[in-house]
Amino acid sequence: MRNPRWTLWLITTLLGGCNAHQDSLESFIVMTEAKTEQQHVSERLLKPAELVEFKSFHSRSPFDLPKTALVQTPDRNKSCWQPRSRTKQGLERFRLDELQVKGVMSKGGKMSGLVMLPNRRVVQVEVGQYLGENNGKIAKITDSGLIIGETLSDGLGCWYQRQIKLAMK
Repeated sequence: MRNPRWTLWLITTLLGGCNAHQDSLESFIVMTEAKTEQQHVSERLLKPAELVEFKSFHSRSPFDLPKTALVQTPDRNKSCWQPRSRTKQGLERFRLDELQVKGVMSKGGKMSGLVMLPNRRVVQVEVGQYLGENNGKIAKITDSGLIIGETLSDGLGCWYQRQIKLAMK
């Protein structure tokens, strides 16, 4: 059985805590407003916007390329570098930032890398293999990662190459 004194002491203590903060809400609001300073934004700081009428000096279609882009467009007679067409390999469906180099191995002087895919599967890659969305071809495997040559379009019909290093994490 429970001790009645213990129960009486518990009820008294709990109800005694309810007496805290018995001040009225109105006096609290008045005291808080008295302590704060009200700042007003000066109307002189706000400048009215100037209205400017739009006048079109030449009516170029918004769907045409600008003149600077037309100048850079390669002539049909001049040939710019184009990549060879080929079928895509399995690792080319992943972006390079989705892939992680987890290790590098060497057997008989031939280097290969271990790359972890987004689905947490690890695959072995070698020089000459393609990976990444931008026609990335593994050019070299070093102790610290993979050096990949990507092929990108300049948007005007020509292509250029850049090298990316996929470092070991």
